[in-house]
Amino acid sequence: MYSKVNYTIVGFFVVLFTLALIAFAFWLSKKGLGKEYTYYQTHIKESVGGLSIDSAVKLRGINVGSVSDMYIDPNDIQKVIVTLKINQHTPIKEDMVTIIKSHGVTGLSYIEITQGSNDSKELLSQKGEMALIDNKPSLIESFSNNIDPITHNLKLAIEKFNQTLSPKNIETFSQILQNIETMTAKVVTIEEQMNTTLIAIEKSANKIDTTLKPDEINASLHHFAKTLEEYALLAQNLNRATKDFRYTVQRGDYNFKDIFEPIKVDVKESAYSFQELLYYLQKLSRSPADLIQRQTPKKFEE
Repeated sequence: MYSKVNYTIVGFFVVLFTLALIAFAFWLSKKGLGKEYTYYQTHIKESVGGLSIDSAVKLRGINVGSVSDMYIDPNDIQKVIVTLKINQHTPIKEDMVTIIKSHGVTGLSYIEITQGSNDSKELLSQKGEMALIDNKPSLIESFSNNIDPITHNLKLAIEKFNQTLSPKNIETFSQILQNIETMTAKVVTIEEQMNTTLIAIEKSANKIDTTLKPDEINASLHHFAKTLEEYALLAQNLNRATKDFRYTVQRGDYNFKDIFEPIKVDVKESAYSFQELLYYLQKLSRSPADLIQRQTPKKFEE
């Protein structure tokens, strides 16, 4: 009799637990009933690692659906077609885009719907096909796409820099530095010679009253003034030739022969004048008395 009572109690609890389990399952299923979804597609041309079926779909950080399917496009192996199951009353605009984002350290990914404006039209399906939401490369993909040309340009810059540092260019650069050093030494030498000449001129000027006669002094000064007039005339000719050249170029008349002909004569006269001045400076530094003899060098032969 006791065993029958025990079986009855156990059976009662089993039936009660079964009914409770059925009620819970019905409540759980009822919670999902009444929800309607709209299906969209998005085409992704990057790795979908970390993304899987039932991954979350978010809009402004709020869960609005999930990933219901994804597969590789048979006509384009670089494209992954992802089907999104989104709550029906979620406003999806035509200018919205999808981006793959990561949860962080977990490595799991989800799809974020971003952008969009209130003035944009609602995205609707056409001819029985699912509406397509444009996809935007993720931050990692954008960085990868931008770093490739930067790396390529950096590589080219390094190659050009290495070409610049080739043994031939280094030798040329060293030769240039050597030439600059030689020119600097020559400038120093010329400066020393000029200082010596100026000192000699100063000494000659101090002795000019006892060495030279008044008429000889006047002749020397007259000759020096004539030389200065020649330099002034040369400067005027050069200035006039420069203006003529600028006007001719602006006008489009490129007859350089007529322009450079007076310059040719001026250059010859300038060469003679410079030679004559150098001669008198040398004579003056050696012996002021010889300057009065007015020995002039011959002009350059034309």
